[in-house]
Amino acid sequence: MKNLISFSDQVVKNLFRSLPEPVCERRRELLPQILDEWSRTDLQKHLSLDTRAVTKRRIKKVERVRDCARALLKALNAADEERATIEDEMLRRVEGRSLDDISRLEWSNMSARLDEEVKFLTKLAAIAPEGWWRLGPGQPRNYAGYLVLSDAASIFLWFTHRKPKREVDRNISTETGPFFWFASVLWPLVFGKGIHGLPATMKNWEKVGSRCSPLVANIDVHHPTWRVYEC
Repeated sequence: MKNLISFSDQVVKNLFRSLPEPVCERRRELLPQILDEWSRTDLQKHLSLDTRAVTKRRIKKVERVRDCARALLKALNAADEERATIEDEMLRRVEGRSLDDISRLEWSNMSARLDEEVKFLTKLAAIAPEGWWRLGPGQPRNYAGYLVLSDAASIFLWFTHRKPKREVDRNISTETGPFFWFASVLWPLVFGKGIHGLPATMKNWEKVGSRCSPLVANIDVHHPTWRVYEC
């Protein structure tokens, strides 16, 4: 598990400065609790995700295993008439037995074992690693960053009652606006690289509909005594 992100008093003050005025003062008081809960739960999950590049490497490794299984299965099927020879070699060379010492039962057991191996290889040859690690065309390249930004949007909306959106300064073509200012303070705390990657993630976030995650709503469910939505 990743180390928890610490939202110190100074960090929270910086976040307050980056945000528009809250809906009510109670939400200003609750914000540190919301941030700490986020750091302990959803943020931990986001930061434990593999990058897209790592996921692709994992898929390729499993695909190599699958392809080898397919090749061996194909070779075994092509050598069906030579099956007795294969069984003989497995008994004599692998298990160190001589033909005189091998009983009919042992031949039968070896034949059954080879049948089981063929069934096993058939299953191994059918695996689809891309189904386990999904890399759909709609998934942003920096998926962890996208999830963090969606959570930030949820916090921004809850705190201000203003819809978070991407804004661009038309004169100098740079990111701007209240939500970006908030995200630009939060981003380095999470990823430790200034705002590197944030503008690109903002673009991807906008492309998929500028979504807010259910972060705050989930916190409200798990901590009803906090009365998150009350003012």
